[in-house]
Amino acid sequence: MRDLKAEHPQGPGYFQFARNTVKAMARHFPAPAKCVDCVEAATTQRFDEGLAFEREQFLNLMLTPECAALRHAFFAERAAGKIPDVPEDTPTREIRKVAVIGAGTMGGGITMNFLNAGIPVVILEMKQEALDRGVGVMRQNYESQIKKGKLKQDKYEQRMALLSTTLSYDDIRDADLVIEAVFEDIGVKEQVFRKLDEVMKPGAILASRCGARQPARAGGLSRVGVGRAAGRRRHCRSLRPCCTSRTCMPFMARAMCFTECTWTSSPARS
Repeated sequence: MRDLKAEHPQGPGYFQFARNTVKAMARHFPAPAKCVDCVEAATTQRFDEGLAFEREQFLNLMLTPECAALRHAFFAERAAGKIPDVPEDTPTREIRKVAVIGAGTMGGGITMNFLNAGIPVVILEMKQEALDRGVGVMRQNYESQIKKGKLKQDKYEQRMALLSTTLSYDDIRDADLVIEAVFEDIGVKEQVFRKLDEVMKPGAILASRCGARQPARAGGLSRVGVGRAAGRRRHCRSLRPCCTSRTCMPFMARAMCFTECTWTSSPARS
């Protein structure tokens, strides 16, 4: 292999095109572009020199802040999925239906996350205009993915078929998980939680797209687990349990399992 020659009629131009493409996709990450440099060096330098160049680039990348941040994120994501006082054999509750309160930017992104995972979702709003606007934005997001070749038409139709809308709390009472994504006002959120506590079935999990402390302030809840729907940009990444006096281990275990299965389908990853 040391003696094999790699030839291309427009080698420099080809590698520059690849480098520009990779940089546009990798954005602020330096490693992908350096990979192109290493491949180019392997075709233009002697074998041993190419290996030495690759080793030098690797060692330099290890010292970058991006490398340190990625290592931290790698171990942090795995550590976040382990709760010391929740045994691995803790029984979990099955999530067959999800309700989302609010069809705004965050509510729509959270809804798409579950639709992508194949879980039926019902969105609750106070006005039909808000529902129509929210569903329209979701359709636009999916149609944009279709145009970019990231989503097939049949998958789009399957996901939208899992979506339903309502203006009444009575239509979400059988949901296994409900996430509020209303206006960032603790008073409004507390009103929503009190209403949910009245209508939701026993054992339903309530989650809030807000700071970790706010769900715990929803006082007077009689029979629900409380968690936080954490997001990046407009999409829900995970369901993070918030420990309150009424949060039991099955809720904690279910939230952690649910995070793992929905995070892999999150549109935030694309």
